[in-house]
Amino acid sequence: MKPIEIITQLLEGNHLSNSELAQAETILQRLNNEIKNRKPETINFKKINHDFYGSPRYVCHFLNIDKDYQTAIKKAKAIGGRKFNNKQYGGGIVFSTYNLENLNRNILNLKNNF
Repeated sequence: MKPIEIITQLLEGNHLSNSELAQAETILQRLNNEIKNRKPETINFKKINHDFYGSPRYVCHFLNIDKDYQTAIKKAKAIGGRKFNNKQYGGGIVFSTYNLENLNRNILNLKNNF
């Protein structure tokens, strides 16, 4: 049976043989991996106090940018990031922004293309 036929039979609740069920499981695992690979990565930001001018600030961990702390700070400076000197968030980099989606996209571009 073709993969699409197996999935159709599975979704319709029809009986499948053991080999067809094993094949359906393999197909579903491949689909899950493909979805994970295509889904854009998101960075976990922590909102902190606003800056002096009232702009919102967010902190992310340096590992979201690079494996080396000093390199991550240099990369972050290119898009307005700074070292976050605070004990509550070790290894943090702070950004002032109103648009987290744009910041997330900029960091991922920076991580992949710098």
